[in-house]
Amino acid sequence: MATYGELHAHSGFSFLDGASDPEELVVEAVRLKLSGLALTDHHGFYGVVRFAEAARSVGLATIFGSEITLNGQDDRVGERDPSGQHLVVLARSPEGYRHLATMLGEAHLARGDKGAPRFTLEDVATHAKDWLVLSGCRKGPLTRALLNEGPRASARALERLIEAFGRANLAVELWDHGTPTTWRATTCSPSWRSATTSVPWRRATCTTPRPTPSPGPTSWPPSARVRAWRR
Repeated sequence: MATYGELHAHSGFSFLDGASDPEELVVEAVRLKLSGLALTDHHGFYGVVRFAEAARSVGLATIFGSEITLNGQDDRVGERDPSGQHLVVLARSPEGYRHLATMLGEAHLARGDKGAPRFTLEDVATHAKDWLVLSGCRKGPLTRALLNEGPRASARALERLIEAFGRANLAVELWDHGTPTTWRATTCSPSWRSATTSVPWRRATCTTPRPTPSPGPTSWPPSARVRAWRR
């Protein structure tokens, strides 16, 4: 039986999206006996050092990533439902971490003032190196296309992600919050598999059996590299 590792979690550094300190997330992950935990705050690694230190102290495997907003037209703060589509990027290795950190840093500098950086799918794909990209939450391109235009549009959105990142570097993210929107996404998700033979099918929230704890963001053991289970 596969063990479970959460690959999409926000801390309080994602204002209005997360409420817990990185240390509190680690404590809860240990209580739930998770095999690992990814910290994926919006557009940055703000809590990653505190997260890594807390995880190391209790033997929890860590994964470092960030949730990126594509084609956003406003800032997250002060907006009830900010514009744009979401992708989650997880670094598989120190090289992947460096490429993701470089992309985030350059985007913040290009913005020139405080606020959410601007990304397009092409921008993100240009920097992609040793990443696993998750298709995102309710605001991900697959879910948005499914709910607004139907399964065929969602399958086309998935093809665009495959073209941008490659089949081996993409995982479809599913979740169940018990809402009508969630029900439609999860019940229609087989269309993502059957629409074309090139569509990959992965559970983005499972990891391999419990890996060796990561010593922190500057040292990346192979066991902490992200893998998703094929359904």
